[in-house]
Amino acid sequence: MVDESCGVDAFFEDEKLVVSVCLAPGKHIMKQLEPNLKPRRWYHVVLSHSSRTFGSSELTLFVDGRLCQTVEMKYPSISQPMTRCCIA
Repeated sequence: MVDESCGVDAFFEDEKLVVSVCLAPGKHIMKQLEPNLKPRRWYHVVLSHSSRTFGSSELTLFVDGRLCQTVEMKYPSISQPMTRCCIA
């Protein structure tokens, strides 16, 4: 994210799906996922970001209904309203 809005960005860069979460103004984390997608083909892509009281929060990627990858990713604070959600 390039501004100070709080929220989530997900975008493709090369062959990776990059997810960026703003935890607080000026504090961002990014994860790169590798969905192994082929060009010139449609896919149903789902990202699920779950917060856990105990243990690490997880970001899960599904492609065409199948679990593709799960990574640990800190969940943003809910105390501030999300002002941004961009998927590109």
